[in-house]
Amino acid sequence: MELRIESADGVGHTATVFEASRQDAPVIVCLPAMGAPAGYYGPFAEALASRDDATVVLLDLRGQGRSTARARAGHQFGYREILELDLPEAIWALRRRYPGRRLYLAGHSLGGQLGLFAAARPDIRLDGLILIAAGTAHWRAWNGFDRVWMSMMMAGVRLASKLLP
Repeated sequence: MELRIESADGVGHTATVFEASRQDAPVIVCLPAMGAPAGYYGPFAEALASRDDATVVLLDLRGQGRSTARARAGHQFGYREILELDLPEAIWALRRRYPGRRLYLAGHSLGGQLGLFAAARPDIRLDGLILIAAGTAHWRAWNGFDRVWMSMMMAGVRLASKLLP
């Protein structure tokens, strides 16, 4: 099933919902890693829903997958828009659709980092947070050769972000 969610600034998101047949099954909103479409997590979502463990909602981050926002010259957005516009609207829409159910946010990598910020917001009520490989890539968090490698990787990311939209 698909659920259409529109943020206050008009950016649209089409979430894919894998419904559990249990009416009391918790709802898990999955936020993907940077550059990964939410659909990548489809087999995971389908497995949870088919076992009646949870209703799983795959939600693309702004600028990825099925989000109407696109990263291109002249279109600026980032964490703020995701945290202040997209996630609250998605959570409110799911609370309306599944009243009384426990609602969890599961985030992989960047999705997990965004989930941590979202969980701290007073307007986003979550029953729990599931983090998957959501650690930091900051070079100072590493030791030895890994520190040098991460420093070089982050320099590459900075250069790519300057050259690409």
